[in-house]
Amino acid sequence: MYRGGPMGLQGRRVSVQAFFIVVTLAILSISSYGQPDAGPVPTMSISLDQAQVEAEVTAREGAEVQVPGSVEIDQPQWETSELTLTSVVNTGWSGEIDPNGTQVRGPMTVRFTVTVEVPAGTSSLLTGNVIIRGSLKPPGLSPVVASATAVVTVKQYFVIRLSAAEPMASMERGSGEKIEVDVYNDGNGQDTVQFELIGVPEGIRVSLDTNQVTVGQGEYETIGIDVTTTRDSPAGNHQIDVQATSLESGGAYKVSFTAFARIDTPFDGAPGPALPTVLLAVLAAAVMTRCRGKR
Repeated sequence: MYRGGPMGLQGRRVSVQAFFIVVTLAILSISSYGQPDAGPVPTMSISLDQAQVEAEVTAREGAEVQVPGSVEIDQPQWETSELTLTSVVNTGWSGEIDPNGTQVRGPMTVRFTVTVEVPAGTSSLLTGNVIIRGSLKPPGLSPVVASATAVVTVKQYFVIRLSAAEPMASMERGSGEKIEVDVYNDGNGQDTVQFELIGVPEGIRVSLDTNQVTVGQGEYETIGIDVTTTRDSPAGNHQIDVQATSLESGGAYKVSFTAFARIDTPFDGAPGPALPTVLLAVLAAAVMTRCRGKR
């Protein structure tokens, strides 16, 4: 039978509460044993040596460009964190970053390089955005993230091709013909092409129906070479040379095309110089045959 007063009962209750508090603190102490203490939150920033680089591709060969940069990390000297780096190009081009991860102790600068591969024949109008992301995981804290973006442009290259289904025009004196020439743009950007006659034979008149056209990438336009002869134009084959200049290249890219005008001499009905000889031979043969027959 319990004989203690109210004070004794209350004392026992306090003792039980104190016991549970001590046990709880001990459990928390044991569960946190060996876990790293979270220090100050580190900071990280990503910077690029160049915000824009240019790739030089051709119709058959791609280009490889590099985007170098660095990661600045500020954290306590004793702290070790895990750094992860990734890169992606919005055009779908390959973009590999090196290194893509490392362990960082204390404040440090980590250099990296992103290598971007631009395919052959890529249009000069296409621009690639290279996005570099960094994630720093300190002990006991959430990851710290940072990012940076570079731009990859494509340099324009120039390929002009001139072609004609009928590069030779046949005509008589006193007539005219048009030679149609297709102007193909096999480069990787829109181009304006200027034309000039650089070789015109004597005795005929030659002109261009236009001296300039603008051609889109992978497209073509048609120009005409107008040839006119007179009654005094010399017969035979006459060479006509046309030069095409890319204005987008600043005049550095040029290509030429050669056409021909064939002037035929019409038959006027007069016998040639060998006809009398042939007629005499035939007449002589007939006479000889008749004489033999009389014998």
